[in-house]
Amino acid sequence: MKYKAKLLELLKADNVTEFGDWLKSQSELEQVQMMKEFKQMSLQNMFKTPNFSGAKTVKKFMKSIDAYEKAIHAAIELKALVEKIQEEKENALQRLAWSSRENKQEIIDSIVNNDENATASKALTIQIIAIEKEIGIYDADFWSPIE
Repeated sequence: MKYKAKLLELLKADNVTEFGDWLKSQSELEQVQMMKEFKQMSLQNMFKTPNFSGAKTVKKFMKSIDAYEKAIHAAIELKALVEKIQEEKENALQRLAWSSRENKQEIIDSIVNNDENATASKALTIQIIAIEKEIGIYDADFWSPIE
């Protein structure tokens, strides 16, 4: 048992605050491991003596540890999922920005080359620029060929 000595030391000191502080200072996975060791030590202690008066308390404690472990693992999985979704979102935004930039460049080219759609492209450009200014992504250098 990796944490047995420290657990015994803290139990003998009978300082709940110190035990809690030490536990909180560890990573969540380490906390689960520590609590499992504590659970195992409690069971061993209970069976060393013929006194099973604390059995109900130990049983409740074990259920709490199991629930805590499940919650920690669920939180870790959720965090990984959130990170993956965030990464996917960033990639999608980058693809959208690139696609949008290409589309805007086509609009600029249409106006500069005075294509048959140049008038409609100018009207669209006015709307796009207004939206970009409103949301704070307007790039004057990009639009400079037609402004």
